[in-house]
Amino acid sequence: MFSQIKKTLIATTLLTTAVFGMAHAQDPATDVDSWIVYEADVADFTGHNPDIFLLNVNSGEITQLTQNLVDRQFYRNTDPALSPDGSQIAFVSDRDRPNSDNPLTDIYVMNRDGSDQTRVTFNEVYDSSPAWLDNDRLVYTSGMKPGELVVLDLTDGTETRLGIEGYSPAPNADGTQIAYIFEGGLYIMQADGSDSRLVTDAVEGMTGPVWSPDDSQLLFTTLDKTARGVYVVDTDGETVQQLMAESVFGATWSPDGTQIAYVLLGDVPEGLMHPNLDLYVMQADGSDSHLLAGLAGWSAYPDWH
Repeated sequence: MFSQIKKTLIATTLLTTAVFGMAHAQDPATDVDSWIVYEADVADFTGHNPDIFLLNVNSGEITQLTQNLVDRQFYRNTDPALSPDGSQIAFVSDRDRPNSDNPLTDIYVMNRDGSDQTRVTFNEVYDSSPAWLDNDRLVYTSGMKPGELVVLDLTDGTETRLGIEGYSPAPNADGTQIAYIFEGGLYIMQADGSDSRLVTDAVEGMTGPVWSPDDSQLLFTTLDKTARGVYVVDTDGETVQQLMAESVFGATWSPDGTQIAYVLLGDVPEGLMHPNLDLYVMQADGSDSHLLAGLAGWSAYPDWH
């Protein structure tokens, strides 16, 4: 049995290398390297057991940063987020809890090249959605239904509970404010948990808010059947605009705020469990949408720095 699995893994690895080698990034007209980190499940036969991948936007090179097989058991590596300086990646994994009937997850941090993968949370709950306040501090959701927003100082391991229930925390550029989702609404608060206010609840199923680099707008997506697509909302909540109306799994701003990358849900190839999801880019106003990189397998939740 293991021999068969091993052979399948080798075949999948070779296929992944071949497909990734054909990925091509459209040059965003800059000489400065930038990266998009995302999760992808390339071993489709396993179910949903994603790993973390890194795309160099200028060269089109894609690097697999994690390996989800340990002791012949599959686990998940999800929710990647690049630090503001691009040197580190925070992510979620259940790798240290492989025998649990209801696997809990923890937050990990690694270097951008995938080295030094280190567990940084040790709670007996489901930790998720890490985001960087600055190069030394993370905010994440601890627990489920409800989850609480927590700030983690990586320099000394100190955790500060903000007293706010919510999901998908997203700090602004200077880390002074945090956007988050709670009970169908998109909110903004100060980084210490104070002055929380509703931005909008006009769209069903909102997820994954991301601040524009100039802090004037929030980008979010939804898979709600009646409202699916990519949206932007002014931070005062006055204007909500739908940029595209297709099924997507995550979207993110380019570092200069002129473009938006998103993962487009495609068809399910014959014989596979999951649809292909490819990475597209469009202008910030929703125009000129085109393929940025062809990704293998089930891919989602990009973060661009």
